[in-house]
Amino acid sequence: MWSDSLKEREATRTKEAILILKNHRWTEPLLKRFKDGGEFIQSNKSIMFELRFAAEICERGFEAVYESLGINDSSIEFKIEVEGDTWLIELVSIQSSDAAREAVVSNAGFYSQLLQTGNSDERQTPEGELILVEQKIGEKVFHNRKPHKFPEPKPNVYHVIIVDMRGFLDGGGGDKTDYTQIAIGADTIPDELTAFWKNKDGGLEPIKGLYEGNNPLNAAKYVRERIHYIGFLAEKKYSKDEFKSDIYHISNPVLFRDCSAIKIYDRYPMKSIEQCITWS
Repeated sequence: MWSDSLKEREATRTKEAILILKNHRWTEPLLKRFKDGGEFIQSNKSIMFELRFAAEICERGFEAVYESLGINDSSIEFKIEVEGDTWLIELVSIQSSDAAREAVVSNAGFYSQLLQTGNSDERQTPEGELILVEQKIGEKVFHNRKPHKFPEPKPNVYHVIIVDMRGFLDGGGGDKTDYTQIAIGADTIPDELTAFWKNKDGGLEPIKGLYEGNNPLNAAKYVRERIHYIGFLAEKKYSKDEFKSDIYHISNPVLFRDCSAIKIYDRYPMKSIEQCITWS
């Protein structure tokens, strides 16, 4: 059984979330999507994450629009309007990748993961998995060779992507070092913890963060220009407290050059006790 498979405590917390959501009309499309997807099955894990996030919105005393209209015939999962601000929030779940599954080998009846630097298949490495996360985040802003979901920023409208990291590194979830490099790059990370990748000339260089101007992914440009915060969460206890305490938000220095990231984050209805990380 894979480490990111459906756990009993995940199902229990999701059932609690459903009971909360049934008291709020705006959640009806989300509940229908969950039912139509087969309810408590492995392929519905990302929808269950949405259910738990939506329940947290309700428990904090807010309402949202689910699947609000985005750009180019797309939609954004959660739109929350509060005290003159509009928050557009999109969730992305990182599932255990095909490369990670293919990296499993048998040795005398025991199975182990060969997800490590130096693997002959570069996808089957921590570095390859980190780049995969960046690609999945990027799909939320750039799809079919055009901008996706999020419009260009407007005053008092803020864009957030929350990343469900449970499937990263086949269920390890990663840590703050991984999240920092995914968002901001390796400048503040010790060399021994930095993820490197081969450049086009075959040399090794740190993997670029999505907020960095020299990130080679096409989608990174739109992340820099349109996303105010990226939040990372790898649930372990499946309690509502995790949404309140453990989401690790990283602000975009391109959109917060005036050092206002913390001030605006304090107005964010879904903020976490975990400090929002800002960079100049």
